[in-house]
Amino acid sequence: MTNQLYFDDAKEKYSQLCALVDVMSNQMAQAFDDFDGNQARKQLDVIVGYIMLEVALADNNFTVQEGAFVDQLCTTFPLLHLFDDVPPSVNWQAIAQFSDASVARQMADKLKDLAQDYVQNFVMGFSMLDAIVEDKDYLQLMIEGLRTIALAMAFVDGNGTSQEILCGTNQIIDVLVSPWRELRDIAKEL
Repeated sequence: MTNQLYFDDAKEKYSQLCALVDVMSNQMAQAFDDFDGNQARKQLDVIVGYIMLEVALADNNFTVQEGAFVDQLCTTFPLLHLFDDVPPSVNWQAIAQFSDASVARQMADKLKDLAQDYVQNFVMGFSMLDAIVEDKDYLQLMIEGLRTIALAMAFVDGNGTSQEILCGTNQIIDVLVSPWRELRDIAKEL
């Protein structure tokens, strides 16, 4: 598969995830007047971007293709917007081109803390919805989309390593699945 095919697969899954978040947001907005679907889309971008960045860095090699992939996929709310001191002209592709992977690793480590509120709010709202809606498994739909995106990211540089593939799975579990299931189970007990 070529880089473009990996990107096209990821873009298609990302579009499906956005549509899913829109559906879930509409359902949440019916129950909560102050629910903000635009914020949910930003939260999705943070989750997707963070997982992609971690996958890209798993082999300790952050390539220009990987940086471009992150930049081009998550356009609603790019991860770098979480940093107050990064100028808008800086992107992941430039970071990959002009620095070694350690710079991106340091930034990813800082992003983990900065992204927490976005991830927690996303998981909190939608895991509760998932507990109530019985005819759809929203978590499984999210996992399927994120898995495709993470795998595409692993292979976009031409050699998907076992570290990258395993990292994608672990990140999906750590960032989304574990907290989602925990909150969904609590909500089902109520």
